[in-house]
Amino acid sequence: MNFLRLIYTDNSVERMISLCRIIIRIIRYEGMRSLYERTKSFIYHINREMTKSFKREPIPIRKSIIERGNNRRVSVIIPTKNAGLEFEKTIVNIQKQRGYLDIEIIVIDSGSQDDTPKLAEKYSSKVYRILPEQFNHGLTRNLGAEKASGEYIVFIVQDAIPLNNDWLKSMVNVLDHDPNIEAVTCKQFVREDADLFARFMNHYQYVSLELRSDEVRYVGNSSEYCVLSPGDKRRISQLDNVCTCFRKEFFQRYQFKEVKYAEDLEIGARIAMDGHKLAFLNSNGVIHSHNRSSVHFLKRGYMDQRLAPKFLVYDPPDPILPKGLTIQDILFNMNELYFQVGKNIREMNLSRNIRNSFFYSPLFMPKVKRGDSDGKRYVDEEMDNFLEEFQHTAGWNGRCILRKDSNIFMDGYVLSLKRFIRYVSHYPIGEKNRAELERGLLKLLGYWFGNYLGEIMTAAEIKRNELIYRENIDRFLSAGL
Repeated sequence: MNFLRLIYTDNSVERMISLCRIIIRIIRYEGMRSLYERTKSFIYHINREMTKSFKREPIPIRKSIIERGNNRRVSVIIPTKNAGLEFEKTIVNIQKQRGYLDIEIIVIDSGSQDDTPKLAEKYSSKVYRILPEQFNHGLTRNLGAEKASGEYIVFIVQDAIPLNNDWLKSMVNVLDHDPNIEAVTCKQFVREDADLFARFMNHYQYVSLELRSDEVRYVGNSSEYCVLSPGDKRRISQLDNVCTCFRKEFFQRYQFKEVKYAEDLEIGARIAMDGHKLAFLNSNGVIHSHNRSSVHFLKRGYMDQRLAPKFLVYDPPDPILPKGLTIQDILFNMNELYFQVGKNIREMNLSRNIRNSFFYSPLFMPKVKRGDSDGKRYVDEEMDNFLEEFQHTAGWNGRCILRKDSNIFMDGYVLSLKRFIRYVSHYPIGEKNRAELERGLLKLLGYWFGNYLGEIMTAAEIKRNELIYRENIDRFLSAGL
């Protein structure tokens, strides 16, 4: 029992165990020569990072800067579609912002079937209509910026509600104080009805990016940016269109690109790479969250891994996979792990402390039995249907060509599960909210499926591995975001 606790709490031991698993897998599937070459490459990159790191410490933002008054003209741009009655709360709270006599609200509506445009016009917003098929996350926002007359422009989503009446002033003040800061983004606070997994994802996003205070992030130039780790690049480039403020003049020079997803990360990377400063406000922000499905998180994880290397300019990871792996094998691995996790969720015992419950549960280290997944229905109807569609798209015959003892998704899922358990252990979990915990575990599995599929597909596309990568599969996995 003490040994299990040591593994759980000691990060260095946890990393060592993960490293041993990776080494064993390389030797088993690729041989000693491959282990030697990969180790040599790893040491080279470590030395390169240590000798050429240009990472700069973030600059704290003084509270007095955030709180002072200003008289700037601000335009708030909101893309909408069927926003519902709660949209009124968003507009009203924007108009209540202290320090501004006239806030210009610009709504770009892409085919609402409800009263969203009328509701916006009721509060003197300028409404511009486009066809649903004309909507694009980046280009639609560019249209709003073209229509804006303010010195500063704020992009916000239709269901984000300002945290307080100084929200707008706090962002504009940061830009007004330092002409070298070109954009500021702020924190998202979850809604009262946010489920357990939404709260976890919100928490983990800011923890993983080390965004815990009001600060300015930057590098000197593109050379400094390029040698940063992927994690540091993401932290420095982090902008979030749930709520971001720009100087209009500066934004017009950069603008969003026509991309399917993560247009905010893409523009943030370009701005940071050119040596401009970006700010993050932890002390103020908007109330915003969604209780999404496991399939949504799968697709989100997939797109994150597909686009991040391209936007942030780094070499994508090369997953350690068995030789000759095909899309058939990948689907088999997904189905069997999904089956086993679903089975373990149903058998989960929550009678003891949540951490201990997981330690003594097979869910913590799922033991997959080959063949158990064939033809079964599990616990999440939407994920069931998604996997069926995935199988049809890939032309799956229900068989696994490479029958190995280990599941390619297992190691990463277990590490993700440990993070989730650490977070969940701070909440009173029992039979009353068991269903919410079960849904969270399946959403976690979906998110990890998407992350690892994104890594696998990116590597397969680069290597032109037609056994795995196909354009129709990539379109299927990225559709709907």
